[in-house]
Amino acid sequence: MGASVQKDVNALLRRLRTEFGCTVAPTGKGHWRVSRPGCRPIIVSATPSRENALRNVKRDARRHLGVDL
Repeated sequence: MGASVQKDVNALLRRLRTEFGCTVAPTGKGHWRVSRPGCRPIIVSATPSRENALRNVKRDARRHLGVDL
């Protein structure tokens, strides 16, 4: 279960970077900080373990980055 979620979240991060021009940078605590100019950044776990992690990334991107995945 976890490896599939990991791949899906990585694909979303890649899409945020390439399609929407977001900056994806590692934090010091094993997470990813996703930011876009003029928007509040979101934090994404680097090691998601449950399917709802993917849903949460999509929700946060829509709410805080103005991106609909």
